Amino acid sequence: MTAQPDTTLYRAGKFVRRHRLAVGASLLTTLAVIAALSLSVVQTIEATRQKERAEQEAKLRGQMTDFVTHLLSQYAPSDKPITTAELLKIGIQKVPTVFADDPVTASRMTQRLAEHLMTVRGHGEDALAAQMQAIEQARKAGDDAQLVDATSFLADIQIRLAKTDDASRSLKEAADLLQRIPNRHPRRSELEDNLLQDQAMVATITGDAPLASKTADALVARRNRFASASVADEIAAWNRISLAYNTAMRYSDALAAHDKSWPLFRSAALTDGQEAISDHVTRLTSLLDARDPGSAVRFIEEQIKPNSKVPLQQLPNQLLSRIIRSYATHGDVARARELLEARLASLDRSKPVPLSIALAHFELCMVQGDATCTSKLEAEAARNFEVAHRAPQLVVGRHWVTASSARAAGQADRAMRAIETGVREIAANVSAPSPYYAPLLLERSRLQLAAGDAALGRKSARDALDYLQRHQRYDPLRCLWRGDLLLVIAQAANTLGASDESAVARREAEQIFRNVLTTAAADTRLQR
Repeated sequence: MTAQPDTTLYRAGKFVRRHRLAVGASLLTTLAVIAALSLSVVQTIEATRQKERAEQEAKLRGQMTDFVTHLLSQYAPSDKPITTAELLKIGIQKVPTVFADDPVTASRMTQRLAEHLMTVRGHGEDALAAQMQAIEQARKAGDDAQLVDATSFLADIQIRLAKTDDASRSLKEAADLLQRIPNRHPRRSELEDNLLQDQAMVATITGDAPLASKTADALVARRNRFASASVADEIAAWNRISLAYNTAMRYSDALAAHDKSWPLFRSAALTDGQEAISDHVTRLTSLLDARDPGSAVRFIEEQIKPNSKVPLQQLPNQLLSRIIRSYATHGDVARARELLEARLASLDRSKPVPLSIALAHFELCMVQGDATCTSKLEAEAARNFEVAHRAPQLVVGRHWVTASSARAAGQADRAMRAIETGVREIAANVSAPSPYYAPLLLERSRLQLAAGDAALGRKSARDALDYLQRHQRYDPLRCLWRGDLLLVIAQAANTLGASDESAVARREAEQIFRNVLTTAAADTRLQR
């Protein structure tokens, strides 16, 4: 027999074997302490970064205030009022001189002025030129962090000016520059977040659903760990997350993101500002695309009306149009008509009706079954999709307008041509699902059923339901499209003698109608 040497490792192993439970418990406790300590260290580092960023922002705000005071005292004309745009342009011109010895501050100041100039209607190109100046100042300073920030914000401006190809190139350049920034840099987290937000916006505008979904998930994960330094930044982030999820038809996730931003509006007393208007538009867009008018109307009644300082009919067109569409689709035709007529009465009759209002009017006429009205408004309603969107899966909505109008007018061949054109366009855009695929197939199934081909009508409706199940993330019992498709299946199955299938489809359709429509509107649908 040979004895093992009496080493420290041998004694330790022997101790562990004799006291497995105690050692295991101690190990788990130690690991938990290490994990908690690691998290605490990370949070402390991030808190330090946010404190440094807040101090930098406070310093920049002070410099901005002093600089604007300087501009007003030195360069504002004494014989006439100066406009905001004129003051901002003078500031952009004078920044290189005033901050000649501090190119980093010059860059950040120019960027801030460009940001304000971008909000002045008709001065987008001026803001773009100013931001190019900010980038050159950052290069002159040799400050990689400011160069990343300036290049990323350039992409933001390019996005808003519909220069999506330029924005994509700028974002790629910013992402490459970001690799130079050490992880310990106080602005690293902020720069990563800004870059992700701009990538999400490019994906949203171009309709790149996979990228939109990926960047939105990344932004949510970041928000679950750390919040932005300011409420305004956090609100903007959640709004972009919501828009990105819309692009991927992840409506439940989009609404969850909105649920994060709306309390921030209330806490900061911003519930009636322009940012809140944009936030309302985003939420109602999610609900209308998901085809849940019941939840849309509830949000209008519980959140928009109580927090708005003006009557609903005085709200901006982009929001009011969605409010009208919500009431109309919900079945409250009288309220929708009241709001529409109030807006139409306030417009200049010598100018065209805003396209978003024309689309709302079109949907109201569809609900009322007024074929003459829908035919009259068809061209303007369809053009709204071409002007308001650049994402192919949304532009295709124009074919849904044409198909719906043509079917209502009894023009089956024209309606079918519009449907098939829309379906082909969606199929060609393989990178993104479209919220208008199911509505197009709904129109096709109705045409087939009316033509006496119940089997084909049922198949088209089933194909549409399958598409919604695969692509749309939303409560299926609150999607009006599904209710209408199930009603087609019930009618087709009844014609084909499949009474059990018909009864099951009709029961589910009724449940959906009761969830999202007024009682009268649900009853009317079920009587078809």
